[in-house]
Amino acid sequence: MLTIKLAFRNIIGAGLRTWLNVFILSIAFLTIIWVQGVLEGFNKQAMDAMIDMELGGGNSGISPMIDMIR
Repeated sequence: MLTIKLAFRNIIGAGLRTWLNVFILSIAFLTIIWVQGVLEGFNKQAMDAMIDMELGGGNSGISPMIDMIR
């Protein structure tokens, strides 16, 4: 119980520094999530472009394996 009381007192005592850390960490986590989404989109677009280049853009009914890759 002493540890919880001491931790709470430190958080309250730090004040602005605590909220600044929370804000900066939130921005960092959101940026990491956004960058991962962008990279995933880049990879999907590159894969689709490569498949379209190799198959001439029309792969419907040609090979069911291609649809499993996408």
